[in-house]
Amino acid sequence: GDADAVVETRVEGAKVAVNAASPGAGNPSRRRDGLAIEFWCECCGVAPIELCIAQHNGATEIGWRFDPARTDQA
Repeated sequence: GDADAVVETRVEGAKVAVNAASPGAGNPSRRRDGLAIEFWCECCGVAPIELCIAQHNGATEIGWRFDPARTDQA
């Protein structure tokens, strides 16, 4: 079955944090390993955009994720 918690690794600059997280918390894949790389414009400060890489049914999917309501620049 699916795990009750997953491991989230977050890299920000030179800092790395590894924490337990709830399933699906930011992971672009519902059931497999996933990767989200965040980008943002340092000039205009627009909400960040994420390049997402996920596994689904034996295939690797690549796409962009954007939430215009999000304005943090972590």
